[in-house]
Amino acid sequence: DVRSSGYRIHSTIDKKMYDALNEAAKNYKYYGHTYTAKEKNADGEEVTVQQPVEVGSVLMENTTGKVLAFVGGRDFKIEELNHATQGRRSNGSTMKPLLSYAPALEYGVIGAGSPLADVKFKRSDGYSPTNFTASEERGIIPAREALAYSQNLTALRLYDSILDRKPATFLEQMGFESLSDGDYVNLSTAIGGLTYGTTVEENTNAFSTFANGGQFIDAYMIDKIVDLDGNIVYEHKVEPKQVFSDATAFMITDMLRDTLKYG
Repeated sequence: DVRSSGYRIHSTIDKKMYDALNEAAKNYKYYGHTYTAKEKNADGEEVTVQQPVEVGSVLMENTTGKVLAFVGGRDFKIEELNHATQGRRSNGSTMKPLLSYAPALEYGVIGAGSPLADVKFKRSDGYSPTNFTASEERGIIPAREALAYSQNLTALRLYDSILDRKPATFLEQMGFESLSDGDYVNLSTAIGGLTYGTTVEENTNAFSTFANGGQFIDAYMIDKIVDLDGNIVYEHKVEPKQVFSDATAFMITDMLRDTLKYG
């Protein structure tokens, strides 16, 4: 039917945005060195393959979940993997608002100005994390400042204080599909230490929850499919789900503005 019955597939992609985004990725000059490796081809011959630094990007409309544009990678001929929707990686410090700060605000454990300890610690299992600058400890600082400067120690200490409530269930509700059992209990999850990682699309989609007053709206790329006679074979339906309160969404969004102001 897809090949011969004249289906028309209506996507959410804005072609001008898509082209602009991919042109920017193509012309970016600071990816760094492209590595090479030796592999055997289908004939068993050893060939040199390129391994460039990769890139993935997703541009979403928060209120609808429409994916307006994306960058799937540097070169599909080199690697047939969509780094926007398929490549799973650690989301690093972008996990902090999703898993430490927003849940702590929702539970009423902190407010935007609450004091947090930016001090080193060592657990009984030997886990001894540091900030990005390993020697740095800022002492007692407001939550807003801790998030703006993306301090690891404050995020981990805060997460540890709410870990018994299983805050990773918020990630479930925001579309993270590859969580392991360990991701619910490991402290390092708070700074992106996921077992399997997440995609750029999942991470972007989760952040849109803050922009929607705490409602999660699942991202999508296909609006509808219509057959030759004009019958709608498929049509996407938006189904918002309340994950955080409107107050939590407002506060975490306001705190994140400080990341751009001075953090």
